[in-house]
Amino acid sequence: MEIWLIVIIIFGSVTIPLIAFTFSLRPFVKDTVRAELSDFKVNVEGRLSRIESRLNELGKWTRKLPDILPETKENPDSRRKELLEKWRQGTLTYHESIELRDILAQEAEQAEENKKVVITLCLIGLLLYALSRRD
Repeated sequence: MEIWLIVIIIFGSVTIPLIAFTFSLRPFVKDTVRAELSDFKVNVEGRLSRIESRLNELGKWTRKLPDILPETKENPDSRRKELLEKWRQGTLTYHESIELRDILAQEAEQAEENKKVVITLCLIGLLLYALSRRD
């Protein structure tokens, strides 16, 4: 029985200081872990921003790709109708969507120019009408 008592005393005298030492290191370890996690978070965010910038550069390059490829000699109205039909069906690819966007933007610019011409012609007509009524 005395041997068990000696083992328990030795075990207790080693274990209790070890537990106390572990709890005394807890704030230091906690701060260290927080600092490591913060550094890890900053590192991951930096990598994600670099990946995002590279994807943006890749996107810019792929948008220029249709400009590099030779143009087909098909009727633009039929291509517009084809792309609009694909859009309605939901089967439009990324490059086709960019092509459709460019076609529609070009049509919008033409419509804006036509609108300006019509307004100018109306103003000239009103001016001529006003001058003819003046006499």
